Order: sequence, then C-alpha cells, then structure tokens
Amino acid sequence: MENATLDRLIAEGAAIKTRMDADKSRLAEIHATLQGMALFPDGKNTAHLVGAGFDVKIARKANIKFDQAKLESLRVRMGNDGFFKVFKWEFKPVGQKQLDAFTAYGNPEWVSILNDAITITPGAPSVTYTPLEV
Repeated sequence: MENATLDRLIAEGAAIKTRMDADKSRLAEIHATLQGMALFPDGKNTAHLVGAGFDVKIARKANIKFDQAKLESLRVRMGNDGFFKVFKWEFKPVGQKQLDAFTAYGNPEWVSILNDAITITPGAPSVTYTPLEV
C-alpha cells in the first residue's frame, strides 16, 4: 500500500472518529434533556414523547455497585443458604426479581446491611426512535 493511500485512510478514519465522538457526546446531551422532559408514570421507568414524526421511548437506567466487604459481612450473618438464594459467589444478585423480593420482604436487619453495601448512580437512558406511520 502506498503512503498516500495509507495517509488518506488514516486521515479519513481519524476525521470520522472525531465526528462520531462529537455526535455521541451531543446525542447523550439530547437524551439527557429528553429524559428531563419526559413524564414517567409513578413507579415506572419508561416514558414516551411524541414529536417530529417520532414516538420516542425513554427508559431510565441506574448503575448499581455492591461493596464486596459489606456483602461478605451480610453473608456471614445470613448464612450461605439464604445469602446464595439472592447472590452468586461474585456477590452479584442472582437477578433483579430476587433482589427486589429480598429488599421488600427480607429480614430488616439484613436488608439494612445490604442497602449500606449498595451504591446507585444514574445511568444513560436507553432511547429508541420509532418513525410514526403516516
């Protein structure tokens, strides 16, 4: 491959990457603004906005982190039988349903320890654009 072709491809690739990064950043801003404009029904994490010929579905997301040392403390207090109905050895919940049931109906002392081990941060919303049929 000649140097001129290589240079042209690298320059074009770098330019596309720069545009994509800028577009991705702007799209994240737009999605955050749309999320702020959406009215989410009580207890729901999905809302719709309609405009410009689109039905825009917005799903709120959250990132959950678990403090492993605190979960180990919880495992010791609960015992393996109860703990591993909710968590795997990596100290991640088996699933959201099991975690929700545990936090809703579990021993309040254990739920308190669990809540102290969790950090929740906002995640980027999932947004789907569906063209409306005319």
